Amino acid sequence: MGGVESPFQFVGYKIDKIQLDVTNAIEIIANTAPIFPESIKMSLSFRHVSRFLTNGKTSYIGGLNINLEILDPNTERLILTGIFGIAGMFTTVEPMDSGNEEALVKLNIPTILMPYLRATITTTLSNAGFGTILMPLINVHETAKSANILISDVNTELTPSVLSKTIE
Repeated sequence: MGGVESPFQFVGYKIDKIQLDVTNAIEIIANTAPIFPESIKMSLSFRHVSRFLTNGKTSYIGGLNINLEILDPNTERLILTGIFGIAGMFTTVEPMDSGNEEALVKLNIPTILMPYLRATITTTLSNAGFGTILMPLINVHETAKSANILISDVNTELTPSVLSKTIE
């Protein structure tokens, strides 16, 4: 049976940044309570997208970062801070006009990558002894619409561009 092939294909991703700092205090180490969304402050940063040719196809690398702060719900004391980042590669099977490229690249790259980054954050924090964490939901697709994500051509392989402004 035949199927429909998307003109915009997800090649893969890498978590490229994990930085975690925990306040060293007895009450934090002893606390085993779950972390609820109201204790979490997050900001989302969209990365600019790099466009390059590989094997005759146009490829794109984009990504996003999440800056995270978790506060004690009783004292508002900072428990931990973290920065988590992801980069993903996508390719096209045929040339796209600039309107389709803008929509697919600027909106779909962060939307597709976010679940992978979210899973990394919850797994990392769980394995670090923080138990269950309920991350606030973010509509990445809608947030990306207002971000100033640039698409730039690069001549070197896999060189990501600088980050765009932070969206909170």
